[in-house]
Amino acid sequence: MKIRILILFAVFCAALPAQTPVYAPGGENWVKVFSDEFNAAKLDKTVWNVEQNTYNNSGNTKRDSANIFLEEGDLRIYMKKATDPLKPLLRWTCGYIYTKETFGRNVYFEARMKTQRVSGVNNAFWLVTRDELPTSYSNRYEIDINEIQYDINKKQHAAHLAWHDWKTYQYATDANGDPVDNALGAMTYYDSDDYQVWGLWLKDQEFHFYLNGQEIWNGITHSTHKQLWDTGVGKIYPWATQEEQRAYGKFKQLDWSYMGGYTGELMHVAFSNMMMALDWTPETDLADNSFMSVDWVRVYEPEKELNKMPTLRFTAASQKETTGDVRISGDTVIVRQGKVKIPFDQPFSFAQTQRKYLSYWVQNTDKCAYKLSLLNASNEVIGELSANEYNSLLLNFQGNKTASTSVYPYAFYSNSQPLPAGYFVVNRLTANEGIGAYDGDAWSVKLLNANSEIPVIEPFYHKNIDETGQTSFNNQWSLNAKKITSATVTALQIENNSLSELKIAGLRFGDNYLSVVAEEVDRPFASTNEVILRTAGKPDTLTISIRSANNQHRVCMFENDVTKCVEGLLQGTNKIPVSPSVTTVYQLQSVQNGDNKGYVSDTKTMVFVSDAANQILYPAFDTYIQENLPTNNFSTATEMILKTDRGYTREGYMEFDISGLTAMAENAGLFVYLKSISPVSPVTIGVFSVDDSISSTMDWTKRPSWVKMTQIGQFDVVSSSPRYYGLDISGYLRDCFLQNKKQIRLRFAVINGDRNALLRFTQYAANSLAQAPQIITTPPTATQKNDPALFTPSFDTFVAQQGVGSTVGSGNTENYFLIKNPKAIGWGREGYLSFDMDIDSRYDIASAELKLHLYNLSGANQYVFVSVSGLPSNPSVSSLTWSSSQLLDNVKEIGIAAVDTTDNGKYISWNVTDYLKSQIAEGQSKVTFKMKAVGGSIDALMKFDQSHNNIVASKYPPQLVISSVSKGNTTVSEEKEVKIAVYPNPLTHSVFVKGNELRKIEILTVDGIMVSSTTDIDKAIDMSGLANGIYFIVTTDIDMRRQAMKIIKH
Repeated sequence: MKIRILILFAVFCAALPAQTPVYAPGGENWVKVFSDEFNAAKLDKTVWNVEQNTYNNSGNTKRDSANIFLEEGDLRIYMKKATDPLKPLLRWTCGYIYTKETFGRNVYFEARMKTQRVSGVNNAFWLVTRDELPTSYSNRYEIDINEIQYDINKKQHAAHLAWHDWKTYQYATDANGDPVDNALGAMTYYDSDDYQVWGLWLKDQEFHFYLNGQEIWNGITHSTHKQLWDTGVGKIYPWATQEEQRAYGKFKQLDWSYMGGYTGELMHVAFSNMMMALDWTPETDLADNSFMSVDWVRVYEPEKELNKMPTLRFTAASQKETTGDVRISGDTVIVRQGKVKIPFDQPFSFAQTQRKYLSYWVQNTDKCAYKLSLLNASNEVIGELSANEYNSLLLNFQGNKTASTSVYPYAFYSNSQPLPAGYFVVNRLTANEGIGAYDGDAWSVKLLNANSEIPVIEPFYHKNIDETGQTSFNNQWSLNAKKITSATVTALQIENNSLSELKIAGLRFGDNYLSVVAEEVDRPFASTNEVILRTAGKPDTLTISIRSANNQHRVCMFENDVTKCVEGLLQGTNKIPVSPSVTTVYQLQSVQNGDNKGYVSDTKTMVFVSDAANQILYPAFDTYIQENLPTNNFSTATEMILKTDRGYTREGYMEFDISGLTAMAENAGLFVYLKSISPVSPVTIGVFSVDDSISSTMDWTKRPSWVKMTQIGQFDVVSSSPRYYGLDISGYLRDCFLQNKKQIRLRFAVINGDRNALLRFTQYAANSLAQAPQIITTPPTATQKNDPALFTPSFDTFVAQQGVGSTVGSGNTENYFLIKNPKAIGWGREGYLSFDMDIDSRYDIASAELKLHLYNLSGANQYVFVSVSGLPSNPSVSSLTWSSSQLLDNVKEIGIAAVDTTDNGKYISWNVTDYLKSQIAEGQSKVTFKMKAVGGSIDALMKFDQSHNNIVASKYPPQLVISSVSKGNTTVSEEKEVKIAVYPNPLTHSVFVKGNELRKIEILTVDGIMVSSTTDIDKAIDMSGLANGIYFIVTTDIDMRRQAMKIIKH
């Protein structure tokens, strides 16, 4: 009786306005983000995809678009008897539609639908991943909001509610050895043949299933597997250890609560039927021409999740408490030997279930140690995120610590590299109140470098985190620390006790992810990322993708170091015809829509052109292995076949001999030739380095362990047209060269796409060069330059820590500006130079040097390290003081020079080519540089000749020397270029230094103390006995030219 009353109420509610759910889960204000009332004459195929001709063995049923109708204001999906005499096994046709749009977390789904009393037919309203292939640890999930069948015994409709973690199907096995998904379900029964309103609230970390407004299941109870929600093991036994570690947590922690394997997949809304006969719902001919009816479907999100406005945006006028050297410029906090305390917009208690977000940009050019702390009302530290001088991070939340250099999976996919000087940080504070035995409160951090696309959708938070921060491979937050606490956060404190400055900009607090990233996401973002093998006589295309809310963008790029700008590019994919005659690299520099400046990816497109100077490597051997033919050897086959489908997987392997490489390549591309793909659909091929021995006789039983593999890149196969597909392996090959490796071993595997796809690539059989796999390397190139142009400063000056200030001539009569390390407290001096440039538009910059004449260096008996940085904002330096100079933001270090007393009376040079190119690409006609001592003796004082308004005209003024090249001219010059490479950096034990004709390598501490000097150029330099910290490497070549660079040991 209760059910019937609810049904009558559902019929009444169907007429209510659709802006809010018919049965709205409590505690939220809802906003409709999708709906289809099915009132049109036919299905809107701009909204829905219709499955066609896929076959299901259950009931020998085929999906057919002819079974989909819109009738009487409903979507109707029919079951029909099959009548195809050519397919005698086919007994039924059915229907299946799914939305083109996908949906994630914090979403409520609702549909009004009814089914008929016909047994054997499964009628479903569900969510499913469709657009990508699952790997064995991500992206394959299904939630059945209902699967309705008629129970002939109970004389009722039986609805099965479930989630299915199909990722496990790739590797998990039940007790009988059969593939199995990790799943959990419940059944509910009802009598009425009328419409029912079904709902699912997919929360951030919870499921809630509804029928006519009553919650009927929360996804965590099961009569047999009651602890499945907490253990995560459930009915899958035996478990596949290696994949378990990657998908569900690497370190076997007790907390296995993982939403049934849900890992943030974006899912489509789907409606379907099919024949699925069981004992209690047998197949019957009455199913012919029966149908399921859907009155409407609607999707809602909580209003608070869509709010783009932060609850607090920090500015100079915001409430704050400062101690020591703290300055505020706009929305930028500059801290040096001080701290600033910023109150939260409202206290945040971990004793209540809620979330809080904060984001900011970090500019830590000098890589100083700093920390950001969460404080309570008594100024006690609840947790802190600290960076050391290597820009590695440590997250400490209530005593549980997570380090960026070692935590899984962040260190795994970032190769334990420290962050660059500039990066974007999003923090998530998660408070859980009594949800489960293993639940805890957490602080999570997402780290993005300045060239990373900031995601629109919140990274998935996977609450399976142990006491050291180790978590699932699917956790998309970089660092996580979890601990149960009832503490209340009232303020954020930024502290930097070093002499170097730290800048925190754009600090925002918000109640949802979007509120703290919307301003960044709304900026245009451009990327290009292809590797093309040029086909003679055929045009190629440069693909530039732009994420933006607008059209008409201006994109500037380097085309083999020549600046090129393109106007009028649209949001989405842009195809630009290119036909280079030499190997060309296209590197984006800027994107702009009107006054809205965006940011660009650090990826690039490379077009390789056959050239006698290129070096081509062919495999020493190549082969593939096949799971269902585990002992077969395919090394003599003419094709390398790839596929991913459990039981039928095929993977390719190659080995290349690189001992013949005569020099470190400027560019390197790996190419494989696709002969065919079937069925045609986008497929992603992953390429992995293999740190294990392989041989031409290998088979499936001898395949290397995944722990010996590291992905070095991937490429997408987008059509069936035969062609070469390429991958940029320049960095990987450079690393191998520096490590003196003689061979490289590679694995090829399908990592995304249709699991039925079978790809055939040409194999290097019988040493045939036709369409063979190959690595093409290009030598370092230069350009044919015009006579260099020499510019002198429009203004040059220095600022002094003790208050000399900045007047014309820098307050002295010696015609010099002074440089001294600011660590000499009270005596620091820094130089500033501005140049007005007049570059002929017919030319592009080929090279640029900043040259300063060292009048005298005193107080040093070893090298002093002087950095040059660019100031893109080009501030006026004519009125700088020490205090005002420290407020300058967006300072970009360009290079370092090692200076000693033998350089007195000589010009010192810094290569500023790339910086000048970027400034010209931005439309600048003026550049400003900052000179600073960053290492060596703090007693050293340097006097450089200056030029602006000198009392006596200088014979040796500062110079900006620019060599230009005619646009499109890339002929090789006779100049010898010295290129130095250091590997690894950061390092833990030894370091390799490689370069042209080096004669000496020296290593010094930041204080200028020599710790190593060698002329044995080919050997690794052992630094295992040295303390962790920053060091300088100084190289000298046979022409006595000197170069310097920083390295980090940790």
